[in-house]
Amino acid sequence: MTNLRSGSPEEVESLMRHLPEFSTQTSASNIEKRLNEKPGQIMICESNLKPIGFLVAYLEDPSVFYNWIMGVLPGHRKSGFASVMMNQFEKTAVHYNCELVKVKTMNKYRSMLSLLIARGYNITAYEEAKITFERNVQR
Repeated sequence: MTNLRSGSPEEVESLMRHLPEFSTQTSASNIEKRLNEKPGQIMICESNLKPIGFLVAYLEDPSVFYNWIMGVLPGHRKSGFASVMMNQFEKTAVHYNCELVKVKTMNKYRSMLSLLIARGYNITAYEEAKITFERNVQR
């Protein structure tokens, strides 16, 4: 059974320790600083009541809801959990009356690239190794 719930920066930090993609650890205090005074969400995805993924998003400006970091534990990938979290992320953008949803990723994260393209996101920018994807909010 899949469940989404609000989470804490400490839970995200703990889950990140188990994700090989995050070579530089984002601390709970860094997450708190990023979300400080910005409307946003920390989402924890659970399978059978065990945390297996997270998504941290916030209002980048009044019209853009930005998915800053997300991940799913390796043993739970390709099971639709990232899509479940993206669905909620996009619904939250509607709640905030945003015009765009935005995600940055890297070319080496093929699964994330595929997920974003399948969801109708478009590449809008490149900066160093990061690729920015955006899509209009669907109401």
